[in-house]
Amino acid sequence: MISRPMSNGCSVDEIYRLVQSLQTSDTHKVAPPEGWQPGDKVIVPPPA
Repeated sequence: MISRPMSNGCSVDEIYRLVQSLQTSDTHKVAPPEGWQPGDKVIVPPPA
């Protein structure tokens, strides 16, 4: 079961985009901005 805010939309394409965003964030330690699409620029956080 997936629990998510209803404001994120209900389409399969939107859920797929959200999963890709989360995977990109986790794998590359970056922050995809709002409305991010695969291939778009991401935010690289400063070193800790």
